[in-house]
Amino acid sequence: MPTITLPDAWALVAPCGCTDGLCTAVVNGRITHPDEADAWKLFTPLKKDRDKEAKQGYKIEARYGKQSISADCPHEPKWGIK
Repeated sequence: MPTITLPDAWALVAPCGCTDGLCTAVVNGRITHPDEADAWKLFTPLKKDRDKEAKQGYKIEARYGKQSISADCPHEPKWGIK
């Protein structure tokens, strides 16, 4: 059986590069969000809204270890969206 390495978390990243959301991939040893697509569905349940976000420049990134996960976007407009 192959071994896979999951990230510690998935981040929804705004077009400005700031973290807009964060979810864990594994909780108490159970895989909760195995891939980017599943994580994005958690952040944005409706496909039409996910498509709109992708068009605006949002993306999902894998996060490992103690990477910085800023809880605020330090500039205007917030999250890089007007």
